[in-house]
Amino acid sequence: MIWKLSMKNVKMHRAINVIIVVQLTIVFIISILCVSTITSRYKEYSSIKEYLQKDGLYVYILNLINPESGFIVEDSAELESNLKSAEVISCYNLWIEYKFDGYFLDIETRAYDKEIISSYKPVLKEGRYLEEKDNDTDIIEVIVSNNNTFKVGDTIFAKGVFEEDKDKLIEVKVIGVLEEGATIYGNNTITQYNGNYTALFENYYFEIEEAPMFLMSKEDIASTMKNMGDYYITSMIKGTTIIIYNNDISQYEKDYNTKYLDQNGNISIERELREIDENSKEYIFSQVSTLLPIIISVFILTMISSLSTNAISTNNQLRNFSIFYICGLRWKKCILVNITSSIILLSISIMLSSLLIYGGINMGIISNKVVEVGIYQVGICAIIAIIYIILSMLLPIKIIGESTPNEILKQNNRG
Repeated sequence: MIWKLSMKNVKMHRAINVIIVVQLTIVFIISILCVSTITSRYKEYSSIKEYLQKDGLYVYILNLINPESGFIVEDSAELESNLKSAEVISCYNLWIEYKFDGYFLDIETRAYDKEIISSYKPVLKEGRYLEEKDNDTDIIEVIVSNNNTFKVGDTIFAKGVFEEDKDKLIEVKVIGVLEEGATIYGNNTITQYNGNYTALFENYYFEIEEAPMFLMSKEDIASTMKNMGDYYITSMIKGTTIIIYNNDISQYEKDYNTKYLDQNGNISIERELREIDENSKEYIFSQVSTLLPIIISVFILTMISSLSTNAISTNNQLRNFSIFYICGLRWKKCILVNITSSIILLSISIMLSSLLIYGGINMGIISNKVVEVGIYQVGICAIIAIIYIILSMLLPIKIIGESTPNEILKQNNRG
């Protein structure tokens, strides 16, 4: 009976209830967007926080020569052998050509060390991301940026530029497609170093670059080449590189490593990891400091407005509650009817805000790489809902508690 009376109550006061639903929908959408913006920032930072909090260097390598061989440094293991008491995590450029639908294509390809792949996963439009299980096959799995040519499941053939056997091709399979503008690890915009973790990432837009990009696992490439009988694909350390020092490294060894990088490579950026970590924390805090007041202000304004409309709604319903009381429904049950009505409006607002966000993502108005549904988004919505229900309960108790059913009916009859 409570449910039926609550539904009837909602229908009887449609105009004012529409206002309440719109207000709550707005506060839900703004809160989800703001919280998603903060969590997306923290997601990128937290993926590399483990490395930034260690003693070491972030360097941006344009090229690096092995002084012993005179050739470019191809991978992190080779660089580690030339440094002292250090571990290297890096990105790579590959000298590789692709064949698709009978045409040879020159596509920018970025490969990652396994630590990067396991730490950070960009937002995908479709498919899945690179995994360790991909390493034990004769196929190289690839993630492709948003594009007009490749889709999940496509098979592409590739060959190393310097491979002697020109007829021997490697099978490359597309397993995922990036969301347009997705944030990927590694940054080719070296002129925009800003001192925090964002310098290690970039947003890749197919519409701007007008060319697709391939992302691969360096370990998967090495495993596939070995399975094919030491097939040769040349790589070089390029771009974002993290050098982590061992706990027992001496100052002499640190100076040696810095000197080695300066003398044998073209290094455009060189910063201590802990400096970037401190700057990153300040950046995230500034984001929270900027967005949190917006959430609080919108919430307060919405709650005040909702309270006003709720008070008007409760006053309008007093006559109905008095009739319910005379017919045997206690005052407590009348309050329960009002609370249930508020829960119905709250449920409609949550569904409406979800539909609007989902529709905005599908229409491209809202970026899928920012908006996500997680524990923090659910948490902020739950807090808003609980506060609204509490306020919806306390106000009718106060208004109804100040009058008896007979007084209310007499006042209405006088009117």
